Amino acid sequence: MIIATVLYRALDRQDLPAIIWAIVVIVANETWNAVFFGLRSTLAGFIGMLAFTAPLSALIIAARDDFVSLALLLVYALWVVYDIAWTGALWRTSHTASRRFEQ
Repeated sequence: MIIATVLYRALDRQDLPAIIWAIVVIVANETWNAVFFGLRSTLAGFIGMLAFTAPLSALIIAARDDFVSLALLLVYALWVVYDIAWTGALWRTSHTASRRFEQ
């Protein structure tokens, strides 16, 4: 809902960079879902979350003149920071567990 709201507001302002980056963020988010859940790879999920910060950062920069969009994106960015920590911990835990299982 957050990115959809940002996209709606960008469309309303006819802000082409924000429109493009919002669409890229939506596609990147769906791609992450396919990688993480489809491949069942915690490492790919972690790397994907790190990569996701690039288009998200670009969207934040593109939408910086719209206070509402900027506020929503900063809250979303906080969630992404948590998600990076979570996927990193998940990868480390599963990696450690699989190494123990192999021994």
